[in-house]
Formats: sequence, structure tokens, C-alpha cells
Amino acid sequence: MVGFFYWDPDPEIFHFLLPLIHRPLMWYGVLFALGFITGYFIFHYCWLRYLLFSLKFSKQDIICWSFFLQKKHNSPYLKVLFETFSQKVKSFCQQKQENVPEKIKKEVIQAINHTVNYPIDLPNSSSKESSLVCFAKKYMSAFQLERVRSFFKIDACLQPWILSFRKRNTVIIERLATYLIVGMLIGAKLGDFIFYQNWRVIYQNPKAIFAFWEAGLASHGAALGILVALWLFCHRYKFNTLQLVDLVVIPTPLVGSFIRLGNFINQEILGIPTDLSWGVVFLHPVGSAAIVARHPVQLYEAFSYVILTVCLFFLWKKEPSLTHKGRITGWFFISVFSVRFILEFFKEEQSAYLIYLPFKMGQILSVPFILFGIWLLYRSYKKAFRRA
Repeated sequence: MVGFFYWDPDPEIFHFLLPLIHRPLMWYGVLFALGFITGYFIFHYCWLRYLLFSLKFSKQDIICWSFFLQKKHNSPYLKVLFETFSQKVKSFCQQKQENVPEKIKKEVIQAINHTVNYPIDLPNSSSKESSLVCFAKKYMSAFQLERVRSFFKIDACLQPWILSFRKRNTVIIERLATYLIVGMLIGAKLGDFIFYQNWRVIYQNPKAIFAFWEAGLASHGAALGILVALWLFCHRYKFNTLQLVDLVVIPTPLVGSFIRLGNFINQEILGIPTDLSWGVVFLHPVGSAAIVARHPVQLYEAFSYVILTVCLFFLWKKEPSLTHKGRITGWFFISVFSVRFILEFFKEEQSAYLIYLPFKMGQILSVPFILFGIWLLYRSYKKAFRRA
């Protein structure tokens, strides 16, 4: 076995216990967090630019309604804006009441958004255009570009009475990230126990279900957990579920690649034995696996997911408005789980239930996701042909 690569890193980064959980800091956990941070910034980029195609203000954007409507503003633009209000709103502004009725709020927001769609002569908020406006120049029509410019000018003029575009959407992304992390961890842990672990062990130690810091996270369960979390988020905050999923899936394979690197360092999710020259000998594999040269299937998967992330990102760049809802999600499910299905042939079986079957648990669980992706693509292209 001279030509093989021997692998035996220390899974711990520093030899001290973390507070609360009293566990050492592991490479797997660091890579897991790094993957989420990287995916967060990619999603943040895509999210802000997607919103350019549906820019508008809402009642929640005004920080203090009474202060905004009752204060005498010196800005020339705000004076012009107030002139667009109905007589009912103008009369209310003169009464100096603290509680603003919902009907007044609705009329004010309609007037502001009307100004976005039909721009008036506004002062320039800055001499240098933002990266979002530069993005709009490349991907939008002349009318849409003027609308985006008008929106950001109004956005600047209305401060400090209104939250900035970046700030209010960053808050939304942070809330979404919380939903995704919780949904993914719960789904991944439950999926691992349901499909891969011996249920007798769970019965003997039910607390192990909540030990998220320990090994044992199923990607198929994570996918289901994320979908449920996204549905709950969209139901609460009134977003289109498919369009939001289209954005979330773009950085998702990259997060998976970081996780697989963590698996490689932990010497888990092992490949089958091989005589190939790039085989890896894991000297301390998880479980009772034999110490032989194996396919570095964790690296195969990590590299494949990086390529898929790049492909999904450029697919979104071709259609940042996400007019064809579900198309990116369809390609995501087909490509990611097809890769997973193929690479399972090079993995040792991880499930406690399918040791003697021709297909592995990972392959059986991948099939429904692939079929779902095919259905999403069929649905997307069928609607596109009808419009044509």
C-alpha cells in the first residue's frame, strides 16, 4: 500500500471544551459554520438583486408614522411628495394626532410607490451609483432602470423616517437564516435517526436526538427540514415560496461541500475499498471499518457540489427576476441528488436496515427528490411554452 495516501488528522482544533455543551472545538463544526457563512453572503447578494425587480415600500418600512406625518420637512422633495397626498391625508397631517389609522398609512404608501413608478424630479442621493443600480443597468430595461433609480433616491430622501433598503432586507435575511438553520438541524438529525440509526439505540438514549454537535446528520432529512422551514417563513412573511427556494438552493450545494470536507477530516462516510493510486487509507475511521485504501468519496462529493453551485449561480444570472418559478430548484434537485445517487455506489452503506439490498439508503432517498425536480422543470417549461 505504498502508493496510497494515508490520512489521520486530529479532528479537534484546540484541546479545550466549549462552554455549555462541554465538547471540544472540532474541524467539522468549524467547516459547518464556515459553509453557512459563505452561503449566507451568496444568498444575500442574490436576494438584494432579485428584489430590484419588485421594489416597493410597505407600511412596515416607516419607523415612526406620527413623527413622519406631523413633522414639517424642509426637503424640497418631501414637500413635493406631500403634495401628492389626498386631501384626507393632508387634513390628518394638520391635526397632529399620534395614532395613524391603517387607511391613512395605506394611502401614504400608495402615494410613495406611485412616485417610484412615475418619478418626479428628485435630487441625486449620491454622485456615485450603487452596485445595485449598476446591476440594474445590466439586467433591466430602460423603464425598470429608471424605476430602480427613483426608488433609491426616495429611499435616501425619506431617511431617517424609513428603514434603508439594505437594512430592512438584511433583517429579513437574518430571520430567514434562523429558520433555515433550525429547520436544517432538526431535519438532518431526525432523518439520520429515522433512516440510518438503529431505533433500539434511540429508545435507550432518546436525548441523543438533541445532540446536534455530535456526528450523524442526514442530508435528505436536512433538505426536507429546509423546505418545511421555508414554507413556514413564506407563510408568515408573505413571500412566494418557489421563488424564495430558487434563491436558497443556489448556495446550498456549497454548504454541502464544506460539510463533506468535515466528514473527510472526521474519517466518516467512508468510500468502498479501492486499488486506485489516489485511494486514501483512514487510520482512525469512525466505527469498526477496516483500515484499507478507500475511495475519497467525501472529496468527490465536495468537488461536485462546488461545480454545481457555480452552475446554479450562472443559471440565476441569466434570469435574476426568477420569472420562471421553480426552474432553478428543479435543476438543483435533479443535479445534486443525481450526483448523490451515483456517488453512493462508491460509499459504504451507512443505514442499519439496508445492508443486504442492491441499493443503498442514500440512493433510495434520492429518487423522490430527483422526480420532484423533474416535475418542477416540466411545470416551469410548460408555463413558458404557454406564454410563448
